[in-house]
Parts: sequence; C-alpha cells; structure tokens
Amino acid sequence: VVFFGWRGGENLLWMNNAEDMRKEYELGGWKNYGGEKIWPGPQALWPFASGRGWPPDKSFDGKGIERVEQCSELSFTVVFPASDVWGVRLSRTFALDAEQPRVRITNTLTRERHVPIPLQIWSVAQIKYPSSTWLQSEQLTPTGETYINLNKAPNKPPFTPPPFPEGTVSSRNGWTVVLEKPSKRMKAGTLGSVIASVLADTLFVQRSAFQPDGIYPEASSVQVLLNPYYAEIETLSPMILLDVGESYTFEFIWELSKLPQDADFAEIEAELQSVLAK
Repeated sequence: VVFFGWRGGENLLWMNNAEDMRKEYELGGWKNYGGEKIWPGPQALWPFASGRGWPPDKSFDGKGIERVEQCSELSFTVVFPASDVWGVRLSRTFALDAEQPRVRITNTLTRERHVPIPLQIWSVAQIKYPSSTWLQSEQLTPTGETYINLNKAPNKPPFTPPPFPEGTVSSRNGWTVVLEKPSKRMKAGTLGSVIASVLADTLFVQRSAFQPDGIYPEASSVQVLLNPYYAEIETLSPMILLDVGESYTFEFIWELSKLPQDADFAEIEAELQSVLAK
C-alpha cells in the first residue's frame, strides 16, 4: 500500500526516495519502497525457511503482484506470486467503506507446498513520524507487564534489551503510549487488538482480532518501531500451521478520525474510545 490518507490530503504513509532505497539495497539487499506490506512472521524463523535472516522474501515484498481481481465498485483482490521459500500464496482484499474513512483489509495465506515451519500474517506499515502511538493492552505479557521491550539485545551478557529512554513509554487506562523519539531505534509491543498513531490532527487506527489463547512468538500482537527515518506500526496474527490446500485468513481495519489541534492525552483517548464504539 503506497497511499493512505484523507481525500485530497497528504499521504500518512512514509515513502522512500530513490537514492536512499539504492543505498539500503546495497547494504542489505532490500528495496525498501516504504508504505505497508505483509511479511511472513515470525522473523526469527526466516533463516530456517530461506537460509538467511534478511532481506524479506521477494514473493511478499519486491517481486510485484500476479493479478488484480475487481470484486465490486469499492473492493478488489490483489494476488501475489506463490513463495518458493514458504510454500504459500498471499492474497489481499481491500474493501472501502461507502460512508466512512475506513478500509477493511482481508489477508489470506494458502499453502501450496509443504514447509515444516509455522507462519504469521504480519502487517508492517511505515508511516510519517507520529507525535504518539497508542497500543491496546488487553492482556499482560508473560513478564507481567502491560507492554514488552522489543529493543535489540546486545550480543554479549547479560543479553538484556536496553531500556526505553525515560518518559517515552507509559501505561494509561489499558493503553501503552509511545512518544516520538527519532534519534533512537526503539520497539515496543502489547497483547491487544488496536494500535493507533497521532499524525498532526489525524488519528490513524488499525484494528484486528486479538486471540487471548493464540500463540504470539514475540509476546505481542501489535507493535511500534521508531527509527531515525520513520515509524512502523505493525499488526500480527497468531501463529498458524497449514497443510497443503489449507488457507488462513486474518483481517484488519484501517480508519481515520479527526482530532482537535494539539490534542492532549485525554482528548486522544476519548476519540479512540469513540472510534472503537462505532
């Protein structure tokens, strides 16, 4: 997905420029176009499927699409090439709401060849820097906290992820709030159904179905990553195993809502509750 925003407004997704994309490709072999894409998670299992931990499989990100099928005036399905690495094919159906600034995205993996590795449907949306991101905390993580620190651990003992900079991550009424920190790479996750980012006077909400009894390898179903260039808001399905011929579908909803200028936390939280009540 390369654009999402208000009609006639600016793009809320971050898109890369050609020069930086070329440099990143030379460093790591990945053409980072920006926008939103589906990856097969969890990333820790990539080396066992492809023999490498990076870059992503091009059938999901880089090879292009196989075909587009129009479903109705407001919906269409995009079909991707079958992955030789994962033995699955991805299709995505985008359905626009006729009256609200909302789109339902239905993602389906179909197993075409046996690969003895479990999967997740993992949405990675690169967006422009939000002033804050709100992650729903429906269930405590295994560590007993409302959120989990997903910062990269050092490669020497005690292998503990570095703490978040003071004041950047806090808990509030069932939400974990992560503030902008562009100079630091940091990542946090929670077990919940909703992640939302504040971009100027717009609230960008992603909703999915969190399964309390599901298996989430990184102990989180929604995640936010901040680095010096952009933010990523990520939505993850529970882990799945598929036999040949079986399919798995995971859908989420994107929607936009207007906020007062310079909205404070109470106003943001109230608007979030209003959106979720619709």
